Amino acid sequence: ILKDRLERENKGICEMIDLFRNGGENAGEYYMSCYINTLDNYYIGSLKAGIYTIHKADLIPILEVKSFTYNGENHYLDCDFPFELRYEYSLNGNILDCMKDVGTYRVVAIFDGNDNYNPATSAPIRATIKKRQVDFILAENQ
Repeated sequence: ILKDRLERENKGICEMIDLFRNGGENAGEYYMSCYINTLDNYYIGSLKAGIYTIHKADLIPILEVKSFTYNGENHYLDCDFPFELRYEYSLNGNILDCMKDVGTYRVVAIFDGNDNYNPATSAPIRATIKKRQVDFILAENQ
């Protein structure tokens, strides 16, 4: 892309210029250098080195509202996300490892970030565990 842009700006003269980025593929700053062939009809007026910056991208997890019926087991939410997430469950202001008891929980998914993506937290959602219905049948003793 950079070479193509130079060719348009300099009307084809830059076919003799090759740009190189020294560094990896992750977000960060990389030194740019170039190689210029000797040109018979031109001299190099100026040559400036530069820094090429790849910024970290934003990627935000999105949780979907969900409800469960109480069954005595631990409940967890998950999210379709390309990286590992941590989940924070809270009930009545108390932070918990999972959802188990009846109530309405506040849940957020947390991405800690990595070499190429910024840390992010999902919008909070409410997940509910509803009471389970219990039926009793009374019968005479036999």
